[in-house]
Amino acid sequence: MARFKNKSGDELHIGRADGRRVDAGEVIEVDGELTEEIDDAYIVGKGDDERAWPKETWELVKEAGKADKTGKEND
Repeated sequence: MARFKNKSGDELHIGRADGRRVDAGEVIEVDGELTEEIDDAYIVGKGDDERAWPKETWELVKEAGKADKTGKEND
């Protein structure tokens, strides 16, 4: 499971306008694992389940002591 924090300062809806509401500063857990990180987004899932989480509005929250995809451990 990947975790993201809404860093936009605004209330957002996931997926669609009537999707789950996420308040500014709220951390959510989403289905799927981080599979790729590109310049402007985090990619979670693969194939039909792939979803981009724009870095402009979402911050990836890593668990302390867990390695990221580079193998470097977070404190």
